[in-house]
Amino acid sequence: MRLAFKRAKALWFAGGLACGAALALLVGPLWQVGLQHVFRAEFYRLTERCDGAMRVHLVAKNRLDLDPSESHVRALRSAELGLIDCQDYDLMRKRMIRLGLDENSLSEMTLSFAEDRASDLRRVVETHEFRY
Repeated sequence: MRLAFKRAKALWFAGGLACGAALALLVGPLWQVGLQHVFRAEFYRLTERCDGAMRVHLVAKNRLDLDPSESHVRALRSAELGLIDCQDYDLMRKRMIRLGLDENSLSEMTLSFAEDRASDLRRVVETHEFRY
């Protein structure tokens, strides 16, 4: 009788372990999708702001290289302040990673941002290229 009780207890434990593992395999992807859905709008907004800030900074830096002047130095300093938007973007990425979003999901969100903004290949290229 005691042996049957131990066997039943072991079977319950093994069954619970198997159910827990199956549940973990199902919940992981659902968690990823849920986080993407919750943070998508804010992530898109910060991605767009950081992208714009990087473009403005690159243009200001190139202008200063081509024509060193006090006005271009001021423009570059202003553009550097705009890069704070990229810090906000980076903090959002880190927060999502801490909550369990993996790098592949973040990459997918970034690509879907570009695709949402571009309807054809030419516009995708324009979205991703830097202009001098």
